[in-house]
Formats: sequence, C-alpha cells, structure tokens
Amino acid sequence: MAKQQYYIGSTGPFYYDDGDTYRDGEGAGESQTAFYGLATAPAIFGSVKCISSITIGDNVDGADPFIQALGYDNDSIIYWMEDEDYWKFIDDILVNSNEKIHFRDTAIGIYSQADTYLDLFADGGIRIGDSSGGAPTNYVDIKPDGEINLAGTARVLNSIWVDAGGIKSPGAKPATAIAHGTLETPAWQFGNEAVGGNQESVSFNIKIANRMDRSVAPTLTIGWSSTTTSKNVKWQLGYLWTKLNEDTTAGAEETLYATTSSSATAEGMVTSTFIGINVPDSDDICIHCKLTRLSADAADECEDDVELHGICFQWTSNKLGTAT
Repeated sequence: MAKQQYYIGSTGPFYYDDGDTYRDGEGAGESQTAFYGLATAPAIFGSVKCISSITIGDNVDGADPFIQALGYDNDSIIYWMEDEDYWKFIDDILVNSNEKIHFRDTAIGIYSQADTYLDLFADGGIRIGDSSGGAPTNYVDIKPDGEINLAGTARVLNSIWVDAGGIKSPGAKPATAIAHGTLETPAWQFGNEAVGGNQESVSFNIKIANRMDRSVAPTLTIGWSSTTTSKNVKWQLGYLWTKLNEDTTAGAEETLYATTSSSATAEGMVTSTFIGINVPDSDDICIHCKLTRLSADAADECEDDVELHGICFQWTSNKLGTAT
C-alpha cells in the first residue's frame, strides 16, 4: 500500500508500510500495537502532525475512547461516549475572540461579537424552550428582525383594569354614579329593579392590545360589592367585536351570564367572570360591552343595591407586540 508519512516530534519521519508495522526513515520496524492504549503507547516529545487522519478506539463495545492532555498544573480529557453518541468535554471551552460555532450551515450559530456579549443567530429564528426531544411546544421564538413570539405555556396572561371612573352609563336605564365608602372612590350603583325593563346598565369599550393571542379566548371579570351578604347576584354581558371601518352601532354578537354570591362581609369585594367570549378575528381592534344587573331575574336574590367598582379584561400574549 502507499506509504503515509507521520511526523512525530523531531524523531521522525515514520511510515506505515503495511497494516501491521510502522517504520522510521531507516527502515527499522516496530509493532503497530505499541500505539494502542496509554499504557503501551510510546512517549512522543514535541508536536504531532498527521497528514491524513487519526483514529482513536477499536470498535470495542461499551469502551469510551478519549484524548488526554497532561499538563503540569491541570489535566483534561475529551471522551467519545460510545453508547450515548456524543463527545464529553471534562473542562471549560474557550472560543477565541469572535470566532463562531455553527450548526447545519453558516447561517446558524453562536459567538461573541464583542466583549461582554453573547450572540446567537439563525436565518429562521432562535427558539428557546423544550426542544431537546424534537420540535418544541413551549418556547420563545426570536426572529432575525428582533420580533419575539411566545408559544405554548411560554405565553403569559395580561389584564386591563378599568375602575368605575373609566366606565360610562349613557343608556336609557343607567346605573347611578356614586362616591363609595369613606374614601369616596368612584362606583356604579345598580338598584334592585323588579321590572325587567328597568334593569340598570353601564357600557364601556376596550381596545385590543397588539400582543394579544387571537387564538385564545379572553375573559372579562367584574369587581362588585353589596351591603347584603351571601346572596346571589346575576349579571348579563352583551359584547361586539369590531374592525376598522365596521359599524359600531350594531347589537351584541353574543350575550353571556354570570351569577355569583355576594360576600359574607357587608360591602366585601367579590368578582364575577364571564367565560366564553368569542375569539376575535385577526383584524378586530375593539370590543364594545354593555353590562346589566338582572335584578328582575329569579336567580338574583339580592334585595339591595349592588356597587360595581371596576372591570378586568384578561387576555393571553403570544408576542411582545407588532413588528414595525
């Protein structure tokens, strides 16, 4: 076979001239088995240059071949983990300056562009999450333009709280604006109207945040209290999603109901949540709402006034906003 030249320190060159033997420049032969295992390997001083390739290991089941560095103060080993199918580094790795480590191609990688910074880049996006076992489910996706999207349980809940001072009652049967308690905080008072046509209402509009996940239905929660304790109060919510240039005078697209008992403490705050609001379209920008106390309904047991303190609109975010 053709000779392959190996430079070993200053004592070479050596050649392999067949499958068993290596020879120095003067033709003296030595058994190739001298290279197997650290216990029998010859001492080599200086550097080693391999023109072709170096192979470690001998296809032994369960054996983990390694490359070892023996320093004066510190040693290190790099193992090939045969069963696990990966390299194992025993010590730290330092990538010099702004050199890169690439994955798949040169458009994906990691490096430090400048001191004190770590930079990750990918032409499709950088996903941080539960992706070690395959395609991720819960992750943060950072696009090349900086847009950040959230998926699965990486998404977060957001809410807008609107107190009674930000709510209006312009309808035909309005609730009454009052100063509530010693601090005289704003509240809307709903009377115990026994006739359905006299039941009182308030109205409000909420703009949708750009970071709202349009695939997850939002909820709306109201905070209220009453002097009467431990009695059910029934509420009705009519709402309408609208887009730009869409009729804002249309009636409710759906009506939802919530029945909740008043607090065991007089004027104690309780909440009622409306679940089942439709998911908005991708181009909807606002939800218009009308809240009514159904005091004439048999399910409403409270024979007293009820005070509304505010509403909380809660939605799920799947991004930090809209890319500009």
